[in-house]
Amino acid sequence: MQPLLKSSSATPLGTLNVLLDGRTLVAAGFTTFAELRGKLAIADQERSLTLSRESKWIEVVIADYFEGDISAINGLAVRQPGNDFSQSAWRAMRKIPAGRVISYAALANKAGSPAAARAAGTACG
Repeated sequence: MQPLLKSSSATPLGTLNVLLDGRTLVAAGFTTFAELRGKLAIADQERSLTLSRESKWIEVVIADYFEGDISAINGLAVRQPGNDFSQSAWRAMRKIPAGRVISYAALANKAGSPAAARAAGTACG
């Protein structure tokens, strides 16, 4: 089984750690790699972590974002565990233009479950 790639980037908010499966982002946060790993799908939790030159591209994307190119992250492939509604909500969130604000109710509607505003809020977390 291939290891997950790890990378750290200095940002104005602190050090952002990310875990990658090739060119797919599987975790990111201002926390430790161990904590990020604990939130992965079980199969990914069992994979080793390695620092590789192959992960340097993500540092460029993160730097571009924090330098003001808020669209820099739009092309990132992502994967995270979650139920069907959460997956739908996350897909819907990616279609919202950067800087635009919508309500949880509107997000729930876009995700196909108009009555699930509270679940939309949870998905945003």
